[in-house]
Amino acid sequence: MKRSSCIWFRSLWIGLVGLLFVHVACNPAAQRGTSPTVREDTSTESPSDAGERPPTDAMESPDVDRDGGMAPELECTGDDDCDRGLCEEGECVAPTCEDGVQNGSETDTDCGGPDCEACETGANCQQPDDCQSGVCRGGTCRSPTCDDEVTNGSETDTDCGGPDCDPCEADSSCQEDGDCLTGVCGDDGTCQAPSCDDGVINGDETDTDCGGPNCEPCADEATCERDRDCVSGVCQRNQCVPPSCGDRVQNGEETDTDCGGPDCGGCGAGRACSEDGDCQSGVCEGGICQAPTCEDGVQNERETGTDCGGLDCEPCDAGASCRDDGDCASSICEKTQQGQAGTCREASCSDGVKNGDETAVDCGGSQCDPCSTGEVCQSASDCASGVCKGGACAASTCSDGVKNGQETDTDCGGAACSACTSGQTCNRDEDCRSRLCDQGTCQAPSCSDGVTNQEEADVDCGGSSCQPCDVGSNCTSGNDCSSGVCQSESCVQPTCGDRVQNGQETDVDCGGPNCNPCPKNANCRKNRDCRSRVCEQGACTAPSCSDGVQNGQESDVDCGGPQCSGCATGQQCQSASDCQSGVCNGGTCDAPDCTDRVQNGQETDVDCGGAQCSGCSVGANCNEDADCASDVCAGGSCAICDNGEARSTSQACGYKDRGEVRQVCTNYKWTRDSCQNVWFASCREILDARPNASSGTYRIDPDGPAGSLSPRQVQCDMQTDGGGWTRLVRWNRENDGETKSDLRNRMIEVFNNLGIFENRSERIHWEDANNQSPPADVLAYKKLVEVPNGGDVRLSLRYRGISMEDSGTYFYVHTQSGTDRNLICAEDLPSWRSGGDDGTKYNPKERSFEPRYQCPNDNATGSYRWDRTIQKNVSSTIDSFRFRSFHSDDGGGDYSDLFRFEVWVR
Repeated sequence: MKRSSCIWFRSLWIGLVGLLFVHVACNPAAQRGTSPTVREDTSTESPSDAGERPPTDAMESPDVDRDGGMAPELECTGDDDCDRGLCEEGECVAPTCEDGVQNGSETDTDCGGPDCEACETGANCQQPDDCQSGVCRGGTCRSPTCDDEVTNGSETDTDCGGPDCDPCEADSSCQEDGDCLTGVCGDDGTCQAPSCDDGVINGDETDTDCGGPNCEPCADEATCERDRDCVSGVCQRNQCVPPSCGDRVQNGEETDTDCGGPDCGGCGAGRACSEDGDCQSGVCEGGICQAPTCEDGVQNERETGTDCGGLDCEPCDAGASCRDDGDCASSICEKTQQGQAGTCREASCSDGVKNGDETAVDCGGSQCDPCSTGEVCQSASDCASGVCKGGACAASTCSDGVKNGQETDTDCGGAACSACTSGQTCNRDEDCRSRLCDQGTCQAPSCSDGVTNQEEADVDCGGSSCQPCDVGSNCTSGNDCSSGVCQSESCVQPTCGDRVQNGQETDVDCGGPNCNPCPKNANCRKNRDCRSRVCEQGACTAPSCSDGVQNGQESDVDCGGPQCSGCATGQQCQSASDCQSGVCNGGTCDAPDCTDRVQNGQETDVDCGGAQCSGCSVGANCNEDADCASDVCAGGSCAICDNGEARSTSQACGYKDRGEVRQVCTNYKWTRDSCQNVWFASCREILDARPNASSGTYRIDPDGPAGSLSPRQVQCDMQTDGGGWTRLVRWNRENDGETKSDLRNRMIEVFNNLGIFENRSERIHWEDANNQSPPADVLAYKKLVEVPNGGDVRLSLRYRGISMEDSGTYFYVHTQSGTDRNLICAEDLPSWRSGGDDGTKYNPKERSFEPRYQCPNDNATGSYRWDRTIQKNVSSTIDSFRFRSFHSDDGGGDYSDLFRFEVWVR
């Protein structure tokens, strides 16, 4: 704000109020709480002298300047009293660019900002415009440099030109030629781009306006950098030199590089030419020197005559010039004087030289006699033997395709060669393969000629043409024999193990009166030919539950087993599940009984209820009051009343603690009127307490609340053979299910010394394939049985072992009495326990996993398949289930496949 504004405003107000207002508005010290002395402004400075800036909106408050400070004309005692830092004659004055103080918008004393001149190097700054150099860095004006990206100092353009910086590129500003990289500063004050006519060496030129990639080549003696800079195409020691015939450049009058023309020698083949004289060969065609040939009509290169003789061309005909015998087709060069050229002579069959069309010296060819064995030939006619082989006449052989020597026909007959085929010439029977020579001709063999010929294995039998041979005849394969079996080159009697359908067999090694019955889909004639004992339309069918025959896994005709319905009372059975009554006793299905521990007949629960058995206990299933010992059937279960006594009516009654019908106590042990928080120890204990319990998942505590074992979830089978079964382990790989890792999780892998053990699509597979010495492998698993049990065990299994000679597989249980009891096994270890070979095939560690019983199934064939359920009582508490597999095969190949298994105990 201008000083006159405050004076005008102060003169407008008279009195104390006016003076106080002016004091507050115009004196910064008053705003800071001080009381400077107020006096009249006597300054006559003009706005331009005081460095006044254009007025702003602050003019609406006359005593306040644009930076918020008090107007400069207020009274002061020193510079510190003034916002602008300048006190003169007792008054604050407005800042100027010559007051010797950094004030106003100055960035340093009297310089910088929008109003003052730019500052010199070293002064404070806020932006480039504050500095004379146009460079403000770190708040300080910097000296001009040639890399500060500002046109300053003596530069003619940004960071270039002038005496201090590098010359400028084209289109930059300049004052003289030296300011430009090209050395040319144009009339418009800008550096010009290089050109090939500016009279200056610039750009890529190697000399003035010549050389480089853009201008014409330079004349001789001009400066150059490379050959292409020169008209001569030769730059030596940075100077263009004149053409020569050895400078490796086509220049001067040369037709190609360093050849042709009047000055240089002839050009080689393939190089450019203008006339024949430009070429070494003397032949220029189509502007190209041709290589010398033996057909170019010119005697050139090393020819002794036109297109003949020398090392490259054909020898010359008789009468042509020659230097030596090799120049002549006759190989005879006749000379009248040594060292001079001669003349080629005609060839003859007695000149001692191989010439003409002779294949050897004076023999072979069309004119001379045939050659002897070992001499050179081109065809059979060249040889006295009639055989030319590998370019030489060969001696007669039985494979040379020529009738010679003692042969009766071409390459056959006689004492030295093999017999001839039918139709060929012969002198005796031995000359013929058929051993029949009739009137000088070999006869064709037949199956009735009394001679072993053609492909017959014996006289008139065997081979592809004749009838098979009888037992005892010679043979080379089973096809030669009527039995289909050839052993030790002799036809033998049919057997049921020769892998051929022969004798009275209906299919391969099965059927008929002598062999075992056949499997499903095999050929048959009678029912007895089939394992299923059912032959329909010439093929064995699979067992069914309606074929009227006991087959498959049936325990009696069309009943029992896993596929068919239960058998009636009196029919045969293997387990309770085979019987309608659920009771198998001594291999026969028993009639339902009230003590057989199975719900059957008219029973409403196991051995109770119905018309025949006594009433059921509380919690058992019932249909009416008469089914219950308490005479109360409530909601399908036997119940008791509040006082624990039986009621004679079926009205609802409940326990004292609940007030509602308590039909079952699902997992806990229970008393007459309440449940105890104690888990049962096994599925059998649950079933004993709850005879109507259904199969499913239950929680048990095998060793009770005080034991170390934790309660766990188990599967209970409350139906099979009276129920009460606890599932010990279940593993199923079929259909890409559980893996060998899952098997280890379910069991304890106590030993694994297998060469191969891997997951397959529907099974795990293991085999002896490591070819170690001895080549044996053993796999051993076990599962501890922690559930209380009475020795009942049930195993469901699908497994197969192939080629298991000297091997064995065992599924068994170990009892608390210390014995191993077999469930199912098969072995082929005939000398294992007698210390024979089997004993040496396994090391002591492997043999330590041998079960302590002898397998009753000694399978000499080494292959077996199991898909069945085995149930046994081993008469002692079971403490573990075990699975062992032994493999030994010197050549590898024994293998096993496990598809699934499931073990229950009770």
